[in-house]
Amino acid sequence: MKKRFVDELSEGELIQDVFLVKQSSLKTTKSGSLFLSLVLADRSGPINAVLWDASRQLYESFAPDDFIMVRANVEAYMDKPQLVVSHLKRVEEKEISLADFLPASDRDPEEMLEELREIVAEVKNPALGALLKSFFEDEEFAKAFARCPAAVSLHHAYLGGLLQHTLGVARMALDVTERYPILDRDILLTGALLHDLGKVEEIEHHRAFKYSDRGALLGHLTIGAAEVGKRAGAIKDFPPEKLMQIQHLILSHHGQFEFGSPKLPMTAEAMALHYLDNLDAKMEALRVAEPVDGNWTGRMYMFDNRRMFVGQGGEDAK
Repeated sequence: MKKRFVDELSEGELIQDVFLVKQSSLKTTKSGSLFLSLVLADRSGPINAVLWDASRQLYESFAPDDFIMVRANVEAYMDKPQLVVSHLKRVEEKEISLADFLPASDRDPEEMLEELREIVAEVKNPALGALLKSFFEDEEFAKAFARCPAAVSLHHAYLGGLLQHTLGVARMALDVTERYPILDRDILLTGALLHDLGKVEEIEHHRAFKYSDRGALLGHLTIGAAEVGKRAGAIKDFPPEKLMQIQHLILSHHGQFEFGSPKLPMTAEAMALHYLDNLDAKMEALRVAEPVDGNWTGRMYMFDNRRMFVGQGGEDAK
C-alpha cells in the first residue's frame, strides 16, 4: 500500500498508515479516564494525534522513535488537522522505508558518490590523493557519508545533504582556483572534500536528526581534524606540512570563534574554503525557505535573524 503523507491528509478521511512517534504521553481526562496524546510524523512534517480510552499497557507498548500503524479519522482541532486514533500497534523498522519518514535529497546517492570520486581524481598530489581515497574508497565510511545530513536543521538537513553540500563546495573550489592562481588547487580541493567529514559522527540520523554525545561534546571540526590525522598517519611518508594545512582548513572553516571555529582562517585556501562553505550553506537555506508573509520569510537564524525576500529570482522566475 502506498503511504499517505501528513501534508496529503484531508479532514474527514479515514486512514490506516504508519507514522514515526515523536512524542507520546499518557494523560487523564476530567472524568478520570486515560487517553494518549501523541505527535506523529513522516518526512512531510508532524501531526498531533489523540487516542481516547487508552490504557497504560498500550502506552508502554511503544516509545518515541518507534514506528506505529494507526487507524484514525482526520479531524480539525484548533484550525489544524489532528488524527483521532481508534487503533494502533508498533511495527518493526524492516516493514517500512526510512525514506518515508526522514527528508532526503532528490539526487541519487550513488550518482553523487560517483561524481565525488571523479573530483577526487582531480587531485594530483599523491599524498593528498591517497588521503582522500582512504575515506571515499572505504565502503563503510562512504555509505555513512552518503546518507548523513549536513545539519540538524539549518541547511541541507536531509538524508544525503552532507554529500550534496560537499559536492557544491568542491565544485566551487574547482572554479575559484581557476580564477585565483594564489590558491593551491590540491590543498583547497582536499579541504573542500573533507571539511565536514566529522558530521558522520556528529549527527545521528537513524530515526531523527540530532547531535550524538560525541558530536555535542567535541563538534565536527575537532572530530574531522582528528580523523584526518589518524588516516594520514597510516599513509607512509605523509608530508607533515600537508597534514597541518588540511587540518587548519577543517578547524577554521566556520570562519569565526562564535560560530565554533577553534582557529580563524590564516591561509588563502582556508579563507576561500570558509567563504565557499558559507555561500553553499546560505544558498541552500534560501532555496528551501518558505515565505510566511507575502514574499518574505520569517526571521532566519542563518541571516542574523533577518527576514529574507524570496519571492523572485532563480529558476522559478523564468
